[in-house]
Amino acid sequence: MHASPSISTLPPPLILDDLRSFANLHPDNFSLQLFVDSDKSQTAKHGDLSVTRGRIDEEAIQNTRRERGLLLPNTWWGQFKGNEPKKNDKKNVLFVVCGPESYVFT
Repeated sequence: MHASPSISTLPPPLILDDLRSFANLHPDNFSLQLFVDSDKSQTAKHGDLSVTRGRIDEEAIQNTRRERGLLLPNTWWGQFKGNEPKKNDKKNVLFVVCGPESYVFT
């Protein structure tokens, strides 16, 4: 996850291309998400990478954890009671959140 103030301030293509290639080669082990604060659309493109408008927040991190299978699904009863989904202890994970401190909020 990387946050920047705008698309023009994202890391240079040389860096993003390497990260994108690695993500494509190892989709089960690495994913890349870009966030920008000031793009007009909800989701934009930077080359062939999707860029999400907004800051990295708890919801973005939880969504990624859910998508990557890092959270076990909650039962309907757990959802009703407001329980948090359980962590999947079978996977070791490293979350790297990058960007200006004011754009990374957790």
